[in-house]
Amino acid sequence: MLTHGNGAGTRKTNAARRGQERPICFMEFMRCTDCGEKLNYCTRKNFEARQDHFVCSTSRLKRKEVCPTHFIRAVVLEQGVFAHMHLVIACVSTHEEHFRAAMGAKQKAEVKRELSDKAVATGAKNGAL
Repeated sequence: MLTHGNGAGTRKTNAARRGQERPICFMEFMRCTDCGEKLNYCTRKNFEARQDHFVCSTSRLKRKEVCPTHFIRAVVLEQGVFAHMHLVIACVSTHEEHFRAAMGAKQKAEVKRELSDKAVATGAKNGAL
């Protein structure tokens, strides 16, 4: 989770410059569904946490003619993501053995592919000498 502040792994935003210390979840991942541009995090010193929101950078900078306003409150987004996480965790817990088998097979395939890629690269180097 990104937070306003000066610590390691944090990002200093306009809100941080104003002295606010609110967490900013998902900031780097938010994109507009229409234009694909970044959604900007918006807050004010006098906002309550429930008023913080994300808005499309295109519609904010180039007006609504270019991209209609895409807006989501941060608390609504957080609630939706956490609800989805609970569903995924419940599903994995319910089907733990199947999940372990599927993840194990995926990891084995990735290791096999990496070893194969290394062998091809090593063979190409040896053949070039």
